[in-house]
Amino acid sequence: MSTGAIIAIVVVVVVLVAGAIVFLLPQMRSQRLRRAFGPEYDHAVDHHGDRRAAEKELTERQQRHAQYEL
Repeated sequence: MSTGAIIAIVVVVVVLVAGAIVFLLPQMRSQRLRRAFGPEYDHAVDHHGDRRAAEKELTERQQRHAQYEL
């Protein structure tokens, strides 16, 4: 195989992996927050009317909670 073909294959693989990461990370974040907050996750989404805004608030809650010494 020529060097050009190998480079093209590597570029395609890198683009596919990057696309998969960009697609999967938000889904994994949503699942993690849904497991952590349970019904409160759905309530936050309903309250904000936007999944992204609700997830931002819930993530900020987690960060604030992590700062407390229990």
